Amino acid sequence: MKTLIGIINCHSRSAYAQAQRETWIPKLPPELEYRFFLGPSERPALSDEVFLQCDDSYSGLPSKVKAMCRWALDQGCDFLVKLDDDVILKPAAFLTSGFQNYGFVGHNNYDHASVLIPWGFCYTLGHRSMEIIAGAHLPSNNNDEAWVAHSLAAHGIVLHDESRYCLYTGKYTDFIVPTKRPLRAPPRTRPMDEGTAPIGSIAYCVYINWLGFHATPDEVNIRTFHKLFKETQ
Repeated sequence: MKTLIGIINCHSRSAYAQAQRETWIPKLPPELEYRFFLGPSERPALSDEVFLQCDDSYSGLPSKVKAMCRWALDQGCDFLVKLDDDVILKPAAFLTSGFQNYGFVGHNNYDHASVLIPWGFCYTLGHRSMEIIAGAHLPSNNNDEAWVAHSLAAHGIVLHDESRYCLYTGKYTDFIVPTKRPLRAPPRTRPMDEGTAPIGSIAYCVYINWLGFHATPDEVNIRTFHKLFKETQ
């Protein structure tokens, strides 16, 4: 069984890829391969990078996921883990999580939709699911997880909920100075604990948006990433 960890990266976020190389990637066992997937570039790809013919921007996420599925199928992969570049994965816990028993695994975001949709930072696709996504029509927006979920549901493949893929939001007081009207992250569909890293989780996504949606400086995110990695070992 060949399983690929496909990390969604782009040319403007090389520091995030490097943070993953410096933390959990060296812990990957031989059973798990990984690659960083980026859009086209004139520079040569590093040994762990794949440059795809796709949109490298945030709005082009579905096109990158589709191209990544095609690449994984061409490499003979049985399973593909779509992982964002701000996620810490615990390889040993992932291997024993039972993902092999399902065609589509992720953490349901509880948005009360008719089709279960996972948080997009980590989800796993089986071989048939990769085939479906590789041949699916691209959506009109950049919501790759919703597009994937609906495309698979049309073929009878529904999400298996894995609650051990979690978001790490950090502590509100670590990132802002209290004011009368502090900036906040957008409303979420379910409450999340502040500053906690749940014990026993498989994947942790650093999601620090107390300064406003996607407004936290990269260096703060990456510093938090390294801190969280140490806390979860």
